[in-house]
Amino acid sequence: MAKKGLVAKKGLTAKTGLKSGSKGLSNKKRLKPVSRRGAAIIMKDEEFYEVIWNTREHKCEECGCPLGDDFRDDDGKVVARFRYSHILGKGAFPEFRHHTKNINLMCLEHHVQWENGDRESMKVFEGNMKIIQEIKDGKAKV
Repeated sequence: MAKKGLVAKKGLTAKTGLKSGSKGLSNKKRLKPVSRRGAAIIMKDEEFYEVIWNTREHKCEECGCPLGDDFRDDDGKVVARFRYSHILGKGAFPEFRHHTKNINLMCLEHHVQWENGDRESMKVFEGNMKIIQEIKDGKAKV
């Protein structure tokens, strides 16, 4: 279990916090401290994700597979943060990070496809392109 104030580094699996095939690493090597600003962003993200979770059907918008029922686990941690896929990436478009129209609920496979794969072949592509235009034009309400 991760200590409070620490997050897993990029490239680690969501379930275990270890690289695929890894036999294990110490928490020192796996985790890095979160700044106050980073902790505030994480908290705001979680509040935002909870709004999305409570107002949408809990299924992948691409394939329709169920995404579960729980928002938080028994320790109060947000379950499967990968479910919240930003249409316009958080890094490139931080101003739209918490825009409710800028999120698809997706399974891990389709979140990865949207981020790194062939977006044009996805069912959500055309709708997402319309949403992007609405967001950029200021027509989409938060």
